[in-house]
Amino acid sequence: MSLPTLFLVALGLSMDAFAAAIVAGVALGRPTFLDGLKISAPFGAFALLFAVLGWGLGSYFRETVTDWDHWIAFGLLAIVGGAMIVEGSRRRRGAKQRRALSALALLTLAIATNIDEAAIGVTLAFLDVAIVTAASILGAVTFAAAAVGVHLGRVFGPLLGKKAEIIGGLVLIGLGVKILLDDILA
Repeated sequence: MSLPTLFLVALGLSMDAFAAAIVAGVALGRPTFLDGLKISAPFGAFALLFAVLGWGLGSYFRETVTDWDHWIAFGLLAIVGGAMIVEGSRRRRGAKQRRALSALALLTLAIATNIDEAAIGVTLAFLDVAIVTAASILGAVTFAAAAVGVHLGRVFGPLLGKKAEIIGGLVLIGLGVKILLDDILA
């Protein structure tokens, strides 16, 4: 697999993390540069880690990973999205201007949006691709896409106001449905 092809694959795979990072940026309202790094790092790290794990497992678990990855991603995104909708629907006495995502929510999002990297890792093993280079590209592109997404959320957060968390939850659930349907209909 050539480097340009690998970069395009990485870009395509990073779109889930990009969308989830926009939601995180909206939830924060006005994320700082440090917020962008804190949110983007797990997305990039899990992209790299899952690609290496998939490559390491190779064909042994190929059927299991490719048969269930979309269901796992859907379930995780639906849980986090549902929690955001519930939280956004509650009346608050003192509305917070800034609300950080919990570490658990961020970890769940990073895992859910990067499960496909494990399947790509399996494919990379079959193609005899150098995994260090490939995983590094997957991780770096996903990190960059998430960083851009967080800061785009900065633009949309103030425009959406109090409804941002509900809309963000709906976006995550929609993203989970998209992942599910893409794999089922493929």
